[in-house]
Amino acid sequence: MSREPFFTPNELKAFVLFRPREWREWWRSEPILTKVIAAIVLMILSWGLYELLRGNTETGKILCALVGILLATVVLVPFANFLVAGLRWMLRESGVLVVWLKVRKDVLAIGKVMLWTGIVGLILAALWPYMSLDPVKSWYALTHAVPVERVGIAKKPHDCEFNTAPMGSKNCHYDAKVVVAKGADSSNAEKSMLVTYERVED
Repeated sequence: MSREPFFTPNELKAFVLFRPREWREWWRSEPILTKVIAAIVLMILSWGLYELLRGNTETGKILCALVGILLATVVLVPFANFLVAGLRWMLRESGVLVVWLKVRKDVLAIGKVMLWTGIVGLILAALWPYMSLDPVKSWYALTHAVPVERVGIAKKPHDCEFNTAPMGSKNCHYDAKVVVAKGADSSNAEKSMLVTYERVED
């Protein structure tokens, strides 16, 4: 039985940076985007060196530092691949990988359910102080950040309605007027709200 290689082909490809004899082949096989990025990095480095030679050390240092960060990131990729490959080898040799491959689908499915359950639970926990069996009260509590038990709603008059005697248009309506009273410590828990209705002539 053939043993699995320590590195995958993609991981091994990252190490080409440390093998100069393969640079030409690597450059030939890379997509155009990589070549454009490499050219931009080279231009930034040249610009930074030019600024340093001109005496503009501030700009030159910033540009050279930027190139240094980019190159350090590229160099760190093979080391990250080495760590990943080492972890994979350890899991494979210990037998954990075989067990994981058997239970992976079930574990991921359970994890997904637990994740969404947790998200819904957090949303409900955040909205709980503003929820009640009365949807109008809950809406006012949520929109004004007032606990639902501290929301009072006055009874809306019906004398402007068409069906109220005498029947017909009364040329008026009632607008809701919200009054929010802050508590002593100005916290949401101490706030209270009263919704009244104000007659408006049309």
